[in-house]
Amino acid sequence: MATTNLEAVETAKTISGPHTLFNSSFIIEFLEPPPTLNATVLMRTIYLTPANSKGKHHPQSPPLHLHFDQSETFYVAKGKVGTTLGWAAQDQAWTSEDGAFEIEPWVPHRFWPHPEAQEDSVLYVWAHPTGTPDPMDRLFFENLLLYMSDVEEKKVSLSLIQIMLMQ
Repeated sequence: MATTNLEAVETAKTISGPHTLFNSSFIIEFLEPPPTLNATVLMRTIYLTPANSKGKHHPQSPPLHLHFDQSETFYVAKGKVGTTLGWAAQDQAWTSEDGAFEIEPWVPHRFWPHPEAQEDSVLYVWAHPTGTPDPMDRLFFENLLLYMSDVEEKKVSLSLIQIMLMQ
């Protein structure tokens, strides 16, 4: 992937949020992707201390998954975030010193707040390129995360049909 203009990512205009979710342990904002990203969605997420100590057990941490048509690139702007990557399911810790990292289509992955983070962790995530048949977009992530937070907070019961309808 070409070098990413991280300043453009960090200063992108908010289009939705912030949403405080998962018992006030996670904040997400949806941002207007800069044209240079060629992205269908850009998110700023914050794992809040002390809940980041839950690591892989944090309720927002998704299961190992992959995407068929789009890459997912992330950048840790502050703190420390963990990923599990690849078919060997290797764990890795990331900080701002690592820069942006692209997870290509068909590569299994998951994100989680790193339990050794000493501060709130800020993570930017975007899906690219545009022009794919079924792109990941703001409405998908917003609906899914708000729904899963409501399930975690016992506001609603989990419905697999509801999740399938979001696809």
